Amino acid sequence: MTITILDFFNKAQRPLYYKTKMNKLRVGEILSLGGLKQDEGYAQAYIRKEPRKTWSFHALWTMQGKAIWAEGAFSVKNKMVTLTPGTADENLTYFFVVCCRLADLIAQEREKYTDDDDAIQTSWYQRQGVGALFDGQVICRLGKTRCYNYHQNLLLSTASKQAISMNPLLALGVEC
Repeated sequence: MTITILDFFNKAQRPLYYKTKMNKLRVGEILSLGGLKQDEGYAQAYIRKEPRKTWSFHALWTMQGKAIWAEGAFSVKNKMVTLTPGTADENLTYFFVVCCRLADLIAQEREKYTDDDDAIQTSWYQRQGVGALFDGQVICRLGKTRCYNYHQNLLLSTASKQAISMNPLLALGVEC
């Protein structure tokens, strides 16, 4: 499957400037497209830079009904996203489904804190200077406990790291 980079980010319901963020990633770094951990499960999607000019995509949804787990790899050449051999087209489709669901959750989170000026002070994401549900946040290699924001070093708790990139087998209750 091959699609344009514009279609890729449109289907993921993310702005095109995320392409620039994606291109600036170093090997092992993650561009979060949203991550949330609640009592009923996980919702997360991210793109990770892999060696040799490739990226991998990961999506996990264990909330509100059917569980979705999708991952695969792709390369970008001449503004075209091409799935690597072995990555099924359905995986990219499920990745987009999770991204769309996360976009709805991100919009709800932003809406909560724009209705009431006093509530802005209670948003953890805004106090930390990160996007709602870590949308658009670049995370250093997962072995490290810090991620780098434009203006500060953000110390991530274990729960925050799991919200961004949880092992799908653990989230689905499968022992590794």
